[in-house]
Amino acid sequence: MSEEIRADLVDGVLPGWKVRKNSRGFTIVELDLEANPKFRTEAAIDELRRRQPNDREFRREYRRDWTVAAGEGFYPEFVENGGRELYVRRALTLLNAPIVRGWDFGIRRPACCWMQRDQARERVWVLREFMPENLSTYALRDLVLCLSGQLDIEDVSEQTRMKVHYWWHRIYRDPELPDPPWFDQSNLGLPMRFVDFSGHEAYDRRAQVEDDSKEITHADILEAGGVLLNVLTQPVSARESVIRKMLAIQDDGWPGLLIDPACRTLIKGFEGAIAYANPSPGNPLPEEAARDGTYEHIHDALGYGLLNIVALQDDGLLLKRPGTGKVRVGGGMRQPVSSMNLMENRQRHPNQRRVRGLGLRTAGMRRVGRFSR
Repeated sequence: MSEEIRADLVDGVLPGWKVRKNSRGFTIVELDLEANPKFRTEAAIDELRRRQPNDREFRREYRRDWTVAAGEGFYPEFVENGGRELYVRRALTLLNAPIVRGWDFGIRRPACCWMQRDQARERVWVLREFMPENLSTYALRDLVLCLSGQLDIEDVSEQTRMKVHYWWHRIYRDPELPDPPWFDQSNLGLPMRFVDFSGHEAYDRRAQVEDDSKEITHADILEAGGVLLNVLTQPVSARESVIRKMLAIQDDGWPGLLIDPACRTLIKGFEGAIAYANPSPGNPLPEEAARDGTYEHIHDALGYGLLNIVALQDDGLLLKRPGTGKVRVGGGMRQPVSSMNLMENRQRHPNQRRVRGLGLRTAGMRRVGRFSR
């Protein structure tokens, strides 16, 4: 035995080492964290634990604890850190920054998330979500443009009008949601920028396109309506890693990700509906979230936007990735984008219902409206 190893012995045992034989006679050597001399004090281990997203990730990574049950919440830190009380906050202003939309083109449950990044505080606000059922890409495009204030509801084409009007009025009748449009661009003359991101499925060929249509992919359909989609090919793990990073508590006591209460599906997902996949013979210890046909789509839409919003620079909208230039920025479908009002603060006829809302603008952080009921 070398002197170096002998010096590490504690009562004749090397810390962090376990040697055993299995039933077939093979010698099994197990290495724990304490095998590294740097991690033989509680202070060093506590510091390492602190740098992990949550205690379960620490146990899996450094304690060889693979007892996580299938179906367990994929983001336990959301609940462990305080859940809704910490992460759910109503957005009071809009930043002088682009509004990023993340798109996912689920077959039965397509999804879109609206968000902005406070670059000074390294914080992202998720402002709105939309995840309808059985909606074509054409109708999804037009409805997102209407909700964003880029297309008047009365100007929707005959092709999508019935579906768009159905979901528009469904949102309007929901007492827990702000009245549409969520981003009213009728008050100010300042340009608003929308930046749109999606995954590689945006290039999937669509089977239900019109016979004479040239738009054969989701990206084609969106671009025909003025939405310039930035299609990404990063691995799923990269999106999940960024989400975990933003869920962490920052020095000011708040997390890097705040979610408006209007994003009900996303909040339920973080509370546990987004869960670990079930184990299989080929993947007995799954590290990925389950593909459940519902929450996976809003999860992906958030991930597409979030992964890139943290890399956007407001002056020029440059992606901090090698070999890329400016991202594609969309303005409007039929009219130039100007100002906005988040959560509806329009004047209405006295007999029309009004919900709680506030007015916002893109020039700085000033509020230009008040809550109303």
